[in-house]
Amino acid sequence: MKKLFLTFIVVLSVFGNVKAQNCSENIIYVKKRLVGNQSVWEETNRNYICENQPEDFTVDLNKMEKLEIPNWLKANSFCINFDKSFELIHNTHQLDINNDVHKRYIIAADYEIIVKKNFYGIVFQDLKIGLNDVDITRIDQSKYYSNYKRAIDKNIFHGVKLKSTDGFILGSHNFSAPLLLSIIEKIEKQTNEEALDEKICFFQFTFIEEDTKAVMKVTYKNQTLYYDFSDEPGRKSLKTIKNVSKNEIIKNSL
Repeated sequence: MKKLFLTFIVVLSVFGNVKAQNCSENIIYVKKRLVGNQSVWEETNRNYICENQPEDFTVDLNKMEKLEIPNWLKANSFCINFDKSFELIHNTHQLDINNDVHKRYIIAADYEIIVKKNFYGIVFQDLKIGLNDVDITRIDQSKYYSNYKRAIDKNIFHGVKLKSTDGFILGSHNFSAPLLLSIIEKIEKQTNEEALDEKICFFQFTFIEEDTKAVMKVTYKNQTLYYDFSDEPGRKSLKTIKNVSKNEIIKNSL
């Protein structure tokens, strides 16, 4: 009997691993208790669910068509488990200094910011979002994906500007409330602070690689983080870019 029970546990474990393997890295969690009619929601989204957990559905954004993702996030923002999903959202966009391709993005971004002075800077306290300039720390999560800001380069004064929108604009360099909140949460965890000082958390937005890639640089106390927000929510496609040496940045900024 004991042997049969152990075999059953192993089978369950293997089955669970197989289910998890059906998910890509671009996932988001949905709270079952928030979806309303659970069976209807599950049937409607069955093509996107890659794992069925006791309290959450795991939704694979890679299973959606490119144009579906912003609309799906907007329609389902009310039931997303952001407590679990913020880290995933953060990691989708963060540039890792230990990754060779990411490192070239970081160096190129610093060249634009430090040497060419081609950036827009703002503290988090003033970084309102959406057409009504809403405070993202105060709005209901159902409105998270209704509010975006987008970065615009090469205006008449050759500078970077931010413009608020009431939704995702295809082909533009958008960033959402959840991305900003995921960054704040990450910094708070790393600094072991319950609430960071919004007046000194500084965001800089710039463009690299002939204006096709948008990079966000965030500095807070002794931390500096970089993010790519060039693509639609939930996806990131980094390609090799031309090299800009760190020495060139230092030399030209003296």
